[in-house]
Amino acid sequence: MAKVTVYLKNAVIDEIKGLVEEDIQAGAHPDEVSFSSKTSMLLELGLRVYNLRRSEHAGSGHDEFDRMLLSGVLEAKYLTQFLTKTLGEANGIDVAAIKEKVKGTIKNDMEQFFPSTDDQES
Repeated sequence: MAKVTVYLKNAVIDEIKGLVEEDIQAGAHPDEVSFSSKTSMLLELGLRVYNLRRSEHAGSGHDEFDRMLLSGVLEAKYLTQFLTKTLGEANGIDVAAIKEKVKGTIKNDMEQFFPSTDDQES
């Protein structure tokens, strides 16, 4: 194995030393477990997790989900616009007033997830 110099934070060093001590307390022989072997194992594990997440993200299907979500939202939007206009004309309903009321309700509902700042309100 190649020898590599790596700089670690003191907290990380202490945590790895603690893991080595835990293994020794659990019955491992001190020759079987060392700071170097534990660090190497953690680094290999970290690389596996990193590569797994990277490969999951590459084929995650986020684009397909976004496409389906946008399609559904647009379909609902246009269908609602058509129905509102048609029913408003047929029944003499003030569509502009309904739109303003709906916009206010949406703004209040969105506020809990996306709080507005003073810059956004202008």
